Amino acid sequence: MKLYNKIVKNLYLGNAACQKLSEKPEDAKVCVTFGVKDTGAPKWAEYYIFFNLEDKPTVDPQYFLKLMQESFQFIKEHIEYRPILVHCGLGVSRSGAAAVYYVMKTQNLSYYDAFSYVQSKRTCVLPNQGFANALTSINQQ
Repeated sequence: MKLYNKIVKNLYLGNAACQKLSEKPEDAKVCVTFGVKDTGAPKWAEYYIFFNLEDKPTVDPQYFLKLMQESFQFIKEHIEYRPILVHCGLGVSRSGAAAVYYVMKTQNLSYYDAFSYVQSKRTCVLPNQGFANALTSINQQ
C-alpha cells in the first residue's frame, strides 16, 4: 500500500506516515488529520487542522457529518492554491470518508459513485459502515 495517492488536483489521501517530512506529496503545505490524539502539525505544514474522530461504526452520524462539512470547508479554502494531504492512521476509513465527502460535494455524486471514484485512486479506501451510512443519508435529504 502506498503512503499516499492523488485523488483530484491538489488533494492527496494517505496514512499517518505522511507526517514525516520525506513522506509527503511534493509541495504539500496543508495537512488535514483525523484521529483520536492530536500529535501536532507536521514540520512541513503551513496550514494544519485536526479532527477528533474514532474509527467506529457507532459514531453519531450528526457529529460525523459536522466534521465532514468542517473538513470540506477547510480543504475548499486551500485546494486552489496549494496541495493538501488528508490522512488518518491507515488512510483507509476516516480520511477515506473525508475524500469521498469532498468528491460527493464537488462533483455532485452519490455516495456510491464518489466512493468508487476515490477507491479507484486509492484501492484500500473503505469507510466503516457507520461512516458509509451517514454519507449515504446525504443523498436522501
